[in-house]
Amino acid sequence: MTSGQRNVRKRNPKRAASFEQQLATARTTLEELRRKSQKIPEDNDELEKLEARMKHLRKKLAEKSELHARQGKRH
Repeated sequence: MTSGQRNVRKRNPKRAASFEQQLATARTTLEELRRKSQKIPEDNDELEKLEARMKHLRKKLAEKSELHARQGKRH
């Protein structure tokens, strides 16, 4: 991708870095819960929520922004 073209998809680097940091935190928490030998039902619920959160974060990390021409313009 080259920058400077009007309709090139752009990704905010700070946003991507934030998602990477959140993904790393969720991954460590998930691994800690998976290692726990005796899980209670609340732990299993938390595991499902964390797996869904990681799936969401991976999707957000991979997606790119709207085309420049489709973004709302303020005047």
